[in-house]
Amino acid sequence: MTDFSYIPVLPSEGFVDTKQIIGDRRNNIPGVLPISASTWHEGRRTGRYNLKEIKHGGRTLFPVEGEDGVRALLERIRNESATT
Repeated sequence: MTDFSYIPVLPSEGFVDTKQIIGDRRNNIPGVLPISASTWHEGRRTGRYNLKEIKHGGRTLFPVEGEDGVRALLERIRNESATT
């Protein structure tokens, strides 16, 4: 049985870190993009998940809004899957 007590939601503005995007499997927290950490890092390296990033306090943060933001990335992925 699936536990729906935590549904991943992006904030309306600001920045998110990687764990908010792909989740944290060790703590059983889902992300908004259901992929593994290795897939995420490979996609970042190859440019598939091309997002603007900001380094802050040793963490990499990604903007939620904007053409290089997380919402735009999710829309691009949705459009890719709809055309295949």
